[in-house]
Amino acid sequence: MTDQEHKTSRRATIMRGVVTPIFGLLAVACFVFGILNATEWKPTAQVNASASADTRYVVTDPGVLALADGASTVTVTSSAADRKLCVVSGLPHDITGWVAGHPYTRLTGLASWSELSVTQAKATGTPDAPADAVSLEQSDMWQSVDCGTGTVSIERPADAASTELLFDSNADAAADDDTGAALTVSMSWTRAKLPDYATPLYFVGGLLTIAAVLSASLFAVHPSKRRKKGSASGTEVARVEEEITVTIPHLVAGIAGSAVNSAAVALHLAKPKRRRHARRAAGGTGGAESAASVPQPKVVDVTDRNMVAQTAAAAKGAQDAQPSQDARPVPEVTLGPVQSSPDGGADADRAAAQDAEPTSVISMDELNAYIARLNAENAGKDGKGEGGSR
Repeated sequence: MTDQEHKTSRRATIMRGVVTPIFGLLAVACFVFGILNATEWKPTAQVNASASADTRYVVTDPGVLALADGASTVTVTSSAADRKLCVVSGLPHDITGWVAGHPYTRLTGLASWSELSVTQAKATGTPDAPADAVSLEQSDMWQSVDCGTGTVSIERPADAASTELLFDSNADAAADDDTGAALTVSMSWTRAKLPDYATPLYFVGGLLTIAAVLSASLFAVHPSKRRKKGSASGTEVARVEEEITVTIPHLVAGIAGSAVNSAAVALHLAKPKRRRHARRAAGGTGGAESAASVPQPKVVDVTDRNMVAQTAAAAKGAQDAQPSQDARPVPEVTLGPVQSSPDGGADADRAAAQDAEPTSVISMDELNAYIARLNAENAGKDGKGEGGSR
């Protein structure tokens, strides 16, 4: 077994024998707790909490009536069934002024889902004199007043949950009398929306299940084998990678070369190729001066003229004009002495006329034939001259 196969086998053993069971157990635990929270451990919609007090006055703190829900039901039961019991709602400063100088019990919140938390307190100030005192039921400081004997029950709507309640267990007694019966205060709420603890547990359990499946299948396979399985074959993958490796640098080099050439042309660093055109060949000093006087060369179409035909036509015209061979125009290129002709002026005019015509481009074979013919004519003239002198 090679090292890679040993590593692959060890990886599969760890992922399938250790990691997968852990994820599976956690997923099962999440599902079990989710089911329990949706059934046995589901929060109840009805909340009932109560507390006991042995002072004459009992006061609720702001917000206590809306601990579990907006609307609430408050029930007060007195241990003395013959004493008058009153429950009033009012503003915090009015209630504080009424209990000034008296000990009282405060209901501060929920100690548990079935018990209210209480604390003992005493308001600062002095109680009203008995002569000037007004009974709790007759006072005009309260928003609502409910009185009875033994038990009093009131319904508090959601919009009145921010107000405070004052309980008086001995409403008929004088203002400075602190004696009262023991009270039992109960509050109940019916929750319209219950907290959902099951859905998050189901979600986490689903994620753990997916992790367990991946650990047992995909993550247990070596990365090199996963790459091979994803393609048709290893050779095909290598070939494609090689093509990509070779093609990309060439493509980059081509783009860079094109950009450099374009920049060189724009900066006039690279001269564009031009077609070569034949220029008029001028013989002697007159030809050089004539070429210098022309500002630009004249482009001649080589297919428009035939030098051989033109030369033959010029020679025939010269013979018709003057039968004598001495009257022929003398070419500019000579290999020997040239006899002067009596009609020098006419010859000069014809030569000038021929020079004024545009010269066509000829090949090297035609030029060699023309020079050979010229040499033959000059050689014939030299032979005639020697024969005449004899």
